[in-house]
Amino acid sequence: MLSGFSQLEKSVMQTLAWFDIFEYPLTLVELKKYLWDFDREISLVEIQNVLDKLENFKNFQGFYFLKNRENSIVENRLRKYNISETKFKKRAWVFKIIALIPFVRLVGICNTMAYRGAKAESDIDLFVITEKNRLWWTRFLILSFLSVFRLRPQKNNFQNKICLSFFVDTTKLNLAELKKGEDDIYFYFWLAHLWPVYNENIYHDFWQENSWLKAKLKFVAPQELNSHYKIKLAVIVQLLKRWFEGIINLLAGGWTENFLMNFQLNKIPSAISDKMNLGSEVVINEHLFKAHTGDRRGEYQKIFEDKLK
Repeated sequence: MLSGFSQLEKSVMQTLAWFDIFEYPLTLVELKKYLWDFDREISLVEIQNVLDKLENFKNFQGFYFLKNRENSIVENRLRKYNISETKFKKRAWVFKIIALIPFVRLVGICNTMAYRGAKAESDIDLFVITEKNRLWWTRFLILSFLSVFRLRPQKNNFQNKICLSFFVDTTKLNLAELKKGEDDIYFYFWLAHLWPVYNENIYHDFWQENSWLKAKLKFVAPQELNSHYKIKLAVIVQLLKRWFEGIINLLAGGWTENFLMNFQLNKIPSAISDKMNLGSEVVINEHLFKAHTGDRRGEYQKIFEDKLK
């Protein structure tokens, strides 16, 4: 596959082919940032020279994409950006409430919303880091809040609902075991795009624990969000949150965590429980909850490889 090309040419083609799956053209700066499987320093000029040389890509309004695509792909990306912004504004209050919940240490937006590629009818996927040994307490509290306000996805109603299918606690920050092999391109980009809207000084540690992604994505860096997207809790609110956490720890003890884990596991749909811990799609234990029953990594990998033939 891609024989006869230089490593830089291969990396450029692979990167643009991957994002083409999601109809997501890239600027030159983005192309460098997300350059796949390239291990030396590179300049924008060198990448531009490669793009000028290759014949299967084109440029429209500063965005690069596969030659067989219509220019409207750029307009579609900008439209989805605006949709994602609207979704964020509509649900910002929800993220703030989740940040207030005891033992929440990070709230991250993931999947299509993370790279501002959401569709109007889609839900919002969150990744949550909790205090150690408090994952099941935290999940119970968050799901209770979402259920009361009818914010969980329904069978025929996903629009702007909150999907909570990925939790880890602070003892399980390294997600390497969830990769489907070393070339699991989907998981690398999923992690690189994670959008930390609330962070209690844990995102840096999380990034360090997952520095293995630099082996394939040399130029990615931790997401730096402007203040518009960051949730900040006032000092008095943070103190009250810690006070409630202390009360729970004092009165509830460790046995309640196991109780809440068993309670929630008994309510998990069979579509999840039947796949539990049989692979990397559904992984559930004391410190990690990942329930992606519709894991499409294999499907996307095949589409990606077909585009490169």
